[in-house]
Amino acid sequence: MRLRSWLPIGSALFLFLGEILNAQATIKDLSFFPPLFFVGDLVELRIDIELESSMHVEIPPILPDSDWIEIHDISIEAVDYGVNVVIVFSSYAPGTQNLPSMKLGSLTLSDIEIPTGSILSRTHGGVRLLREQKMLPGTRLEMASVLSLMAITPFLVYGLFRILRRWWKKCHDSFLYKRPLRRIRRLSKRLRANIGSVRAAEWYYELSNGLRSYLSYRLGWDCMSATTAEIALMKDVHEGPRQQFLEVLKEGDLVKFAGRQADAESLGRSLDMLNAAVLEWEQ
Repeated sequence: MRLRSWLPIGSALFLFLGEILNAQATIKDLSFFPPLFFVGDLVELRIDIELESSMHVEIPPILPDSDWIEIHDISIEAVDYGVNVVIVFSSYAPGTQNLPSMKLGSLTLSDIEIPTGSILSRTHGGVRLLREQKMLPGTRLEMASVLSLMAITPFLVYGLFRILRRWWKKCHDSFLYKRPLRRIRRLSKRLRANIGSVRAAEWYYELSNGLRSYLSYRLGWDCMSATTAEIALMKDVHEGPRQQFLEVLKEGDLVKFAGRQADAESLGRSLDMLNAAVLEWEQ
C-alpha cells in the first residue's frame, strides 16, 4: 500500500510526500532543512519511516544520478519505530520535481517531491526587460549645457566673424588710406639725404612726381598727367595747407623748365613746406 503525507511551506506551498512501495513501511514524517530553499542551495531531507516488521535497509552502493539534482550523501539511522533516512542534495531546477527512485536494500523510495523555490519567480512574474542605463548625478545638467552651447555656437561664430570682418576692413582701409602718407614720408627722407648730391632739376623732378601721386590719392583726380595750372583749377586745392602744395609745384616748374637756380637752402625750404603741409592735412 502507498502512503502519502502533506507538509505546508509558507502560506501557499505544499510538499508531496513520496510513496514507499513496501506494505510493511509507512512514512511517519518528512522534513527539509532549510524548510525553504532555492536553486543551488545545500538541502537536507529527513524521512522518518515506521517499519511494521523487520526489514533490511542499507545505503545504495551507487547514488542516484539526475540532470536536475545532485545527491551528495545518504545516511540511515535505526530508531525504535523504524529508520531515519537523511538525504543531502542540491537542486538545480525551480519548481516541483520528483526525487529519483532509489532502492535502500529491501526498501524502495519513489515519488518524493522536491519543491525548489526560485528567487527570480519571487520578484516578478517573467523575464524582465533590460533596464535603461543609469546616468551619473549631474549628467543631465552637463548634457543640457552642451546642447545649449551647440545651439548658440553658430550665433557666436557669426558674431565673431562680423567683428573680425569689421576689424579687418578697418585695418585694411587704414592701411590703404595711410599708404600715400607713408610713400611721401619715405620720399621726403630720401630727398633730404640727396640735397647737394644731385642736380636741382632732377631733385625737383622726383619731388614733383611724388607730390602729384600723393595729391591723386587724396583728391581723387589724376594729378600725374595734369600741369600745375590744371591742378590749381581743381576743386578743394586752394583750401588750407593744399595751397602750399601748389607753391612747391610752382617752385619745381621754375627750376625744371625756366632754368632757375636753386641752392641747398631753397631745396630744404621746399621740402619743409611740403612736410608741414602734409602733416597739417593728415591731422
